[in-house]
Amino acid sequence: MLTPFEIQEAIETELERMDSLVSQLTVAVRESAQAETDFKVGFAQERLRVRAEALESGNKVTIDQADDHATVATADVRYRSQLATNNVMTLREAIRVSQTHIDGLRTLAASHRQVTP
Repeated sequence: MLTPFEIQEAIETELERMDSLVSQLTVAVRESAQAETDFKVGFAQERLRVRAEALESGNKVTIDQADDHATVATADVRYRSQLATNNVMTLREAIRVSQTHIDGLRTLAASHRQVTP
């Protein structure tokens, strides 16, 4: 069993970890938003390019064909967007785990308190 001092140190360490995770999450949310925007804009640009080329050449292109071309052309950007989104979810989960750890430490600390009649 941990001593009250060890519990206090563990809580302080966990609070510092949470502070770092929150800072990382702030950055990750911005990066995720930028990555999603990059993907959506790139996808739309590619669809427009395919449609314009088809129009210039006199060929018909279906919506599905334009989407397929855009999907292939923007696969790397989409991958980065999905990684950024997953990073945000991972950091949020790490913060929840840290909060749970702190709650457990607080419960443990409460068991050390002496009740005076």
